[in-house]
Amino acid sequence: MTDPPYSKKRTGDPGDSSSARRRPRVRPQPDRSQGLNKVSSDSTEPANLNKAPRFQVPSADDTGPVNLVDPKKRSVALIFDIITAFSIAMIFNVLTSPILMLISGFVPGLGQFITKDIFIVIFILFKDRLYQGRGIGKNLMGLRVVDIESGQGPTWLQSAKRNVIFIVPFILYFAAGLTSPFFPVAELRMVIQNIVWLLCSAYVLAVFPLECYLAYNSMDGRRVGDKFAGTKIVDSEMDFSKPLE
Repeated sequence: MTDPPYSKKRTGDPGDSSSARRRPRVRPQPDRSQGLNKVSSDSTEPANLNKAPRFQVPSADDTGPVNLVDPKKRSVALIFDIITAFSIAMIFNVLTSPILMLISGFVPGLGQFITKDIFIVIFILFKDRLYQGRGIGKNLMGLRVVDIESGQGPTWLQSAKRNVIFIVPFILYFAAGLTSPFFPVAELRMVIQNIVWLLCSAYVLAVFPLECYLAYNSMDGRRVGDKFAGTKIVDSEMDFSKPLE
């Protein structure tokens, strides 16, 4: 009796190619413990190499000396200096008015040069030279302006260079007042005065906030005037014994 025609497929004859294709193949399973050890070892390597934080705050050694002066003390010192400047200007104006009236009879136009604004400008320029860099306001608040290299009080020139940035509006107004008599047309004088006023206003709105920002937010507390004069502000004791030394 012969086998049915499909019996070879059931017996799985090795010579049958179809049975070889149907035979399931057992794949070797990978060792999971070795894979986990490899992953853990790979993940620890970057952590060991990059121990430092991604973002670091620059240190004082990289950016210069740290500003240790309290900004509030500088603000109060500036208020004292402004009050002192206007007070001295008013006192000198009252004292010199009779003398100027007498001298103006011999020197016409002298009163236009010597005004209270001149005294304000002079005080602002050289206030940091008084009391060995302490001035009036800084002396009251325990601050002092010193040379950045020697640590000594600033010279007269350094004080003027440090504060000249604040008197530019006064200089423009003073120049406009001196040149106005040379323009006989009243409308032209009015136009020039308006232009000067606009320039001074733009200067104050642009420069003064920048100076305040640098004084309060820079690492060393030095504003543009300090960098121009080579000075800085440090804490110091109050001393009114040596006004001009």
